[in-house]
Amino acid sequence: MKNPLQELIGLRVIRSGMVHDYAQIIFGEGAGLTINNDFTISGAKTVVELQNLSLLSASQNESQVALVFENGITLYVSLVPEAYHGPEAMVLTREGQPVVVWN
Repeated sequence: MKNPLQELIGLRVIRSGMVHDYAQIIFGEGAGLTINNDFTISGAKTVVELQNLSLLSASQNESQVALVFENGITLYVSLVPEAYHGPEAMVLTREGQPVVVWN
């Protein structure tokens, strides 16, 4: 099965930032990614710096999700049990598509 994050490749971030205790990244084409787990960013200080950048690649293994953006910025979302702050690690919404939940 194709990783649903692959469908975001090539989309540009139109809004990103922290909302209360979670990160939210809104892409063009009506897609949004909410990140509830611990995450780190390489090449930037905050998720706000993702605005106007395109997603170049997305990969996932048992311990993390890696989202690589333009300008060498990579967002790593931890999937280890200690990184969870609630039942969902991430939630992906896309216009006209089912919601995808990482839990």
